[in-house]
Amino acid sequence: MYSIPDEVKKEYKLLATVFDKVTNSVLEDNQLTRIYSKFNLYEIEPFYAELSNQVIDLNQELFFTSETDFNPETDDLYEYHINMETRKVYFKRLILGPETSYETVYEYNEDYYKSSTTFINSEGRKAIKLCYLYHNEGIAHWYYECTDYGLIHKSYHTEGDKLTGYQLKTADTNYSASVDFIYEEDQLTKIIQNNASGSKLLLYVANLQNENKADILTKLEDYLTEQIADQVLKNVHIDEPVYCLLLEYSMQHPFPPTVALGLVSELEDDFEQVEIWQRYNAPDMHYFSEDNSLKVDLYSETIQSAYLFTDKYTEDISWNDEDQHEAWEKEVFQVYLNVCKRLLHFDFSACFPKSPHFLVMAREFEQCNEEDFYKQLSAYKKNNEI
Repeated sequence: MYSIPDEVKKEYKLLATVFDKVTNSVLEDNQLTRIYSKFNLYEIEPFYAELSNQVIDLNQELFFTSETDFNPETDDLYEYHINMETRKVYFKRLILGPETSYETVYEYNEDYYKSSTTFINSEGRKAIKLCYLYHNEGIAHWYYECTDYGLIHKSYHTEGDKLTGYQLKTADTNYSASVDFIYEEDQLTKIIQNNASGSKLLLYVANLQNENKADILTKLEDYLTEQIADQVLKNVHIDEPVYCLLLEYSMQHPFPPTVALGLVSELEDDFEQVEIWQRYNAPDMHYFSEDNSLKVDLYSETIQSAYLFTDKYTEDISWNDEDQHEAWEKEVFQVYLNVCKRLLHFDFSACFPKSPHFLVMAREFEQCNEEDFYKQLSAYKKNNEI
């Protein structure tokens, strides 16, 4: 019996071996025009830019018109082969070096569109993604995407000719969720994922770039302080002495943090004999929000747009702009420092006994900046006689 998911999986396994043949036939088409951009301007998946938080400001120049438009130090370089009459993209290449690129071939049929993406370098070619978008009366109906991580299926909902959302399913893990597209005056303003658990995840908010960064960071500081305090006070009841409440984050996605509680009994030696980096490492702690052993949920709907803002701000910093990266890291550090200072003033005595060395701490787990936090927070605790 024919099964679309099974056939897509089989085709994906062969993608790297047949890709050159398909690509060559497309590149030999003399009707295609080659143009260049620093943006990823096209995928067959509906609302791909919104779903990846990569919406492009259409007021800026989208294409390079001369070599001087391209800055190799800061810009990505996409090559497109387009049929200018039909305005369809047939080939896309993200050029990473002389022999290194991501390449995508697009096919257009009456009932479906198809895109095949591979990565190539001096060592050979590797399959990355195979996608099919099926239509019903010209409107998106089914979307399949196969990668090394498995296959996902989206079944779209419509009202007239407008997409109103989709049902998401994964073939290998049986995960499912419904996603809603929210419009105001025919303009997409929000994309919300409704999980089976009843929680909601905000995937997109229009015009976030117009928000004020300082206001967003203040909102995050207040929210994290209040929610962590409230949820620890409500949910935590531990008889053992606790030496830290730890917030751990990553600059790749600065907010929200994971939260952990460090038990004195978990330390392998006397407190003073344990290195700082060993004391403050959330995955080593039994009570850890990522493992659900500590019930702290920082994903309420009211704050998720702020998370999207900071993720987008992080992604938009050029990889080689060290000054802007450093400035942003300092701003995020200050937010967490302020949250920790405020949490130090809460009375958690009803939740757990504090050890004499108790401290509210934070760390970026890739930079390992716990010593910077420790120096400032231990001094703050001492100076305020907490």
